[in-house]
Amino acid sequence: MWLVMVAGVNAKNVEARLSFQFQLDEQAIILYESSTEVNDYIIALGKYKKRDNRWLPKQSLRAQGQLTRYTLELAKHNYEGDVFEFYREQVPTGAELLFSCSGRVCGESNNWANDHFGVKQLYGANASQHYAVFVLKNSLLSEENISYITIYTVRRGNRRLYTQLDVLTVRP
Repeated sequence: MWLVMVAGVNAKNVEARLSFQFQLDEQAIILYESSTEVNDYIIALGKYKKRDNRWLPKQSLRAQGQLTRYTLELAKHNYEGDVFEFYREQVPTGAELLFSCSGRVCGESNNWANDHFGVKQLYGANASQHYAVFVLKNSLLSEENISYITIYTVRRGNRRLYTQLDVLTVRP
């Protein structure tokens, strides 16, 4: 199964698309999928910390654009690090890694699940989480298109394994 994530589209010429695909394990189940316009998406570049009575990433960027999201449940027999690497290796070659972390270095899984992604299934063991965010810059017909690609993988206490894939295509 393939998920097509469009990283940039020129409305005048649909052929001028930059897209990439994530190949899914045959046993992967898509729990949630959406594609929506967002006005204030937080791109976390560090673990979450409490500031001014709110949980916010230590460092972040904010952007607006088209957000495509997938929440996947994977077979329990998979190792979370292998699943994370499977998706990380599929990120386009020209993408620049902005931040990544694994295990407790990422902070609390609760913050990623509830404060960042808003997906309760992503609340798991702090030691089992993996997170990375990339930026992909491309020029199509002299317009620069920027996309942020986020991958988050975690195993819950019930041994279920989840991956969150977010792609934010920034409006020019």
